Amino acid sequence: MTGDNGFGDFLAFCVEVTQFISNPQVGQVTDLFTGATFDAIDKLFSNAFAGEALETAVDTSVKAAGFQMALWEVVYDTGAGGYDLSNGTFQGSASGSVVAQANAYLAGIGNGAMGAYDITFLASELNQDLVTVTPVPVPLPATALLRLGGLGGSAALRRKKAS
Repeated sequence: MTGDNGFGDFLAFCVEVTQFISNPQVGQVTDLFTGATFDAIDKLFSNAFAGEALETAVDTSVKAAGFQMALWEVVYDTGAGGYDLSNGTFQGSASGSVVAQANAYLAGIGNGAMGAYDITFLASELNQDLVTVTPVPVPLPATALLRLGGLGGSAALRRKKAS
């Protein structure tokens, strides 16, 4: 699910298997998940979309369905024996390519990278709860140092050419 409805551009995925999205979808920002489940969701997003713009991260139906299934696996299973769509509370029975894509995303959870995205949960009393992410901005001090370094290098080149 993507869109711009006063919330800004966003990419969202469903949290619950049994509820529907309605129009209008009304939700409240909340902490649906904490602890190990939140960390696994963070790792899932951070590793699945590493280095990709959100618009291209799920630009095919296989990628989108695979990521949705991977998210449900994290939400509905504990990951105690690792996340896998072949066993546990949530199991995958979609096309082979979708399950393979989901398992590839789930394998990335073990890489441990976290914090690439700000994660927001939108809870709805009657409809689907959603999770949406936005890339974490580059910290201002880091960009300022890069800018100062570039300006310093330009000044040094000009001084060298002038002499």
